[in-house]
Amino acid sequence: MPLILIIVAVALALGAGFMFMGSDSEVTTPTARVEETTPVTETASTDTNSETSVITETTPTESSDSAYTDGQYDATASYSTPGRSTHTVTASFTLAGDVVTASAVTFGGDDNTTSTGLQNKFAAAFQAQVVGKKLDDISLSRVGGASLTTGAFNKALAEVKVKAQ
Repeated sequence: MPLILIIVAVALALGAGFMFMGSDSEVTTPTARVEETTPVTETASTDTNSETSVITETTPTESSDSAYTDGQYDATASYSTPGRSTHTVTASFTLAGDVVTASAVTFGGDDNTTSTGLQNKFAAAFQAQVVGKKLDDISLSRVGGASLTTGAFNKALAEVKVKAQ
């Protein structure tokens, strides 16, 4: 029992000491730097040819000494699945100051339920990793569980980098 009283007394003494320190010490709260972006999203749903488009736009945050020419660029890459179906990914990018301000993907090729499902998952997830990022900082890996679709997207991205220089 005396041990509990000692602990309570120490806690109260420490609490009272901190209460008196408030008027002499200055407390500062760290502030975060916030950059505003204006996202606009348009989505076209899947049609009978299993093509999907997703467009997302943001305002670029910086435009100094660009390595790439501003504008819109498109590139297409293809891939084959283990089931021997062939598909294409057409990737579109709008660049401003080396930053991707809009991006879209369109899929084509053989009608395959598994591939179409993975393409839709990719389309729903890739924008967060692309739009608002510098073109050179983009390298995707298995987005939405779609490794083959992501690989074709990266091939199209490499082609866009060459076109935009």
